[in-house]
Amino acid sequence: MAPDDHYPVKATKTSFELLEVLTVDGPLGVTALASKTDVSKGTVYNHLSTLRMLGYVKKTGDTYDVTFRTLAMGERMRERTTLYKTARPYLNNLTKTAGEYTGLYIEEEGRGIRISHAVESDHWSPPMVDGERIELHATAAGKAILSLMPDDRIDTIIERRGLEAFTEETITTREALYQQLRKIRDDGVAFSRSERFNTINAVAAPIRGNETVQYGAISVAGSAEVLKGRHFAEDVTGQVLSTAKRIEIEVQSS
Repeated sequence: MAPDDHYPVKATKTSFELLEVLTVDGPLGVTALASKTDVSKGTVYNHLSTLRMLGYVKKTGDTYDVTFRTLAMGERMRERTTLYKTARPYLNNLTKTAGEYTGLYIEEEGRGIRISHAVESDHWSPPMVDGERIELHATAAGKAILSLMPDDRIDTIIERRGLEAFTEETITTREALYQQLRKIRDDGVAFSRSERFNTINAVAAPIRGNETVQYGAISVAGSAEVLKGRHFAEDVTGQVLSTAKRIEIEVQSS
């Protein structure tokens, strides 16, 4: 556990647990929320009343649900992120060129965050939304981001987050991860082959920031039946690399 995790405020933790449950399973009543969070009904009711007063929760009949206030917060945060503002048009162009899902990722507290994406209407996209967290070791984008970090920072993330297996292909040892990171640092590109989702391949390139802009990664992902062979290793990879370089140049000159 990291030093800043030693003294959590229980009431704050409870409020956010309620918000997270409602986000996934809502609308729910007090009894259901108490059961899902292992908190008394009285405590749940008090938290919901406060969250409702602040505009984060709404009530319809006997059930509660989240409002879109958190969406507004995320949108405002994203709009003041230089990497997002710079990369957004490149993301759309890459999707059109590669014909597959593309994602833009940053790192926060040892996890990857997808801050934007683009996808053709009839193509695969991962079952997640912008703002969700991913484990860095299990995706091409995450490994691309890790490749930009010093080894002591990577060790800290491994100690804190572990190396969870999502498929049979997920990297689960420190040695195997560092072996891949050395190659990513040499080649400037990261691959994932069924490591986060079965039968899904991805390629990503890191984007270096400057003193004020956070680094990140841009990624293309799709079915292993399509992203394979020369098309995957050369065509799509080249598109990702050139896009990342253009974004990086523009970010570093900002």
